[in-house]
Amino acid sequence: MQGIGLNSGQNESVILTRGLSGAGQRWFLGGREFALREAELCAQRTTVLLAGQQVLRTPEHLAAALLCWPCSDMNIQISGEEVPILDGSARPFYEELEKGLGAPSGDLHFYACPLVDRYDFGYGYFSVEASMDDSLHLDVSLDRHGYADRLSLEIRTCEDLLPVLSARTFIFEPDFKEAQARGLLLGAQKHCGLLLRQNLSHTEVLAGAPFRHPQEPALHKMLDLVGDLATMGPHLPRLKIRIHNGGHAAHHHIIKRIRSLCP
Repeated sequence: MQGIGLNSGQNESVILTRGLSGAGQRWFLGGREFALREAELCAQRTTVLLAGQQVLRTPEHLAAALLCWPCSDMNIQISGEEVPILDGSARPFYEELEKGLGAPSGDLHFYACPLVDRYDFGYGYFSVEASMDDSLHLDVSLDRHGYADRLSLEIRTCEDLLPVLSARTFIFEPDFKEAQARGLLLGAQKHCGLLLRQNLSHTEVLAGAPFRHPQEPALHKMLDLVGDLATMGPHLPRLKIRIHNGGHAAHHHIIKRIRSLCP
């Protein structure tokens, strides 16, 4: 699979092949294995993972798609330092995996996590509590440039995850102009997400129209959160997470807390 890196603006590729039996999902950068689960997290509009001298950018959409095949033995080979953005969602990765591995069984894998936490970060907050259910409960809200939405979803099976996987990345016009002025998002193209402008009475989609879902921005916030959680492996924590105006930096705070409790 080939495409443009959202950050680099360079051509990037992902090759998915079957791995050794019992080896699980292994990530490689330029032929060298990348320790995804132990990597240091940082946020630069997307997720960036650091493992020694290796740098991996934007793995979250691919990691989310891999959740539907938790027991697969898979080699994930990245040509450079960035996973291509493709259409801004995880759907192209899901479809490619389905071609090679067949339809998923429907079952996602979950692990117990005793995390209870609340964190306020000025423009938003999150609260987390442990759950006994084999599911991940998400309550996501956002309020940006006059656009406001809220969506709750319980993710238990691959079917629950599918609308999340198809939600594209989005950015509002003022934020996009600011990013361009700073030399960021060099790979942003019309086909790789949603460019939005909020008017008094409605949301105008300047690029990427129409919405795939009425609440596509909120669904994409869920995708980023699920994908960041999946960088710890093809499984999800049994948690109830409510997050307002969240982003990768907030997700990384949650992940670091999970790592401290569930090594």
